[in-house]
Amino acid sequence: MWLLLAFVLLVSAAQDGDKVLEGEECAPHSQPWQVALFERGRFNCGAFLISPHWVLTAAHCQTRFMRVRLGEHNLRKHDGPEQVRSVSRIIPHPGYEARTHRHDIMLLRLLHPARLSSQVHPVALPTRCPFTGEDCVVSGWGLLSANKPGDSESHKSQVRLPDTLHCANISIISEASCNKDYPGRVLPTMVCAGVEGRGTDSCEGDSGGPLVCRGALQGIVSWGDVPCDTTTKPGVYTKVCSYLKWIRENMKRNAMWFLTLFAALFLGETGAAPPIQSRIIGGSDCEKSSQPWQAAIYHYTKFQCGGILVDPKWVLTAAHCYSDKYQVWLGRNSLDENEPSAQHLFVHKSFPHPDFNMDLLKNNSQNLEADYSNDLMLLQLTQPAEITDSVKVLSLPTEEPTMGSTCLASGWGSVEPIDFEYPENLQCVNLKLLPIEECIKAHAQKVTDLMLCAGDLEEGKDTCVGDSGGPLICDGMFQGVTSWGPAPCGKPDKPGIYTKLIEFVPWINEVIKEHS
Repeated sequence: MWLLLAFVLLVSAAQDGDKVLEGEECAPHSQPWQVALFERGRFNCGAFLISPHWVLTAAHCQTRFMRVRLGEHNLRKHDGPEQVRSVSRIIPHPGYEARTHRHDIMLLRLLHPARLSSQVHPVALPTRCPFTGEDCVVSGWGLLSANKPGDSESHKSQVRLPDTLHCANISIISEASCNKDYPGRVLPTMVCAGVEGRGTDSCEGDSGGPLVCRGALQGIVSWGDVPCDTTTKPGVYTKVCSYLKWIRENMKRNAMWFLTLFAALFLGETGAAPPIQSRIIGGSDCEKSSQPWQAAIYHYTKFQCGGILVDPKWVLTAAHCYSDKYQVWLGRNSLDENEPSAQHLFVHKSFPHPDFNMDLLKNNSQNLEADYSNDLMLLQLTQPAEITDSVKVLSLPTEEPTMGSTCLASGWGSVEPIDFEYPENLQCVNLKLLPIEECIKAHAQKVTDLMLCAGDLEEGKDTCVGDSGGPLICDGMFQGVTSWGPAPCGKPDKPGIYTKLIEFVPWINEVIKEHS
């Protein structure tokens, strides 16, 4: 079984029972909501426009460098109505599970709204759930098969990637029939579609694309059977009617976000694989190995947050970086290069601060009244780090920070405040520790005495998306952990928020002692 990062290839029976009808090229711009998602200039997934500012797709299509293309028909030709947009915000469903495909849905907010026309137009959200036998159209640019069931060479997959958008007519398959094909795998928030008795197949490229039934969106291409070009099983789609409340609530929310790639990933585009030109807002490349305590925390294989080695077997980070599976890298300068100094470690157990409100993450909450205090978490490594010139422990603070002191923040977060770009190397930036009143005045969200306020009120230096969990070192002493900030980053009058570490030293020492 595989995710449908691909075009949905249809295997349907003709009246004589011996023909295969594949999806055919759509009439140009007959699916004006269709969106193409690109990663570093390469086509990655389908998606669709649901309002001028919002695109909907599958959660498993999440990537680091993303751009959106609307009004497309032929991906290799420019014929006039195409529009390219940056993504200012990514919101995967907080309950998404890659293994089960549960909640495989994600919202993308465009930095600038789409210009609506006859070739670029939102699809209607459903007012009801789909019913068995309902006629639908699925569209995408994924792989097409050259085989037909029964061909002597059908065991040899011969696939090709179309330049033009393809469409296929299918229908909703009953739950009973789909459960026979995928016993125990089809959840109530999923729907199957294909051709009853012969099924459909899907090949790489169509994930995230729309299933439109009677003019309304009913499904998002999610997963299917393998081999993709010979199966007779139907495709499985995220059932959109199950998520209408989640979609509408998230479209209404605004501004405050945690500085993490995992919880709310802000990404941008500047064309195909843009060169890194700027820095962690207003900063520069750190001198190699100058921050030997800096950790890179991954969710499975995706970079998620920064962290700090505070003991050979313990890493400190932000509680909002919590996930179900961690990997930790130490001694790295570049996240893209193999470096002899790097150490790859796994996490035995995580310890979020007991007073951090984890429900804020489950609900993807951005309530202005919500309290994001106590945003700390300890990660216990399965084995201790080897202490070297490139990997060292950072001592906890022994005294209160001094207002006005010079602080150093570091991380691999975005180096651009709006069109988000991510650096090749670890970035450092000098900030000023400001009175907490400056942040209370600057932010609508709750700011408490368990937080620090740091930034540059004149030049707009700042941490940004992806820097969460990293260190704030003031006058040589570890004083804060990057927590949250405004969107966009780096506004001169909007300093960032950091967890005030001196308040949590007893808790940190207690956890380490109890579990060592």
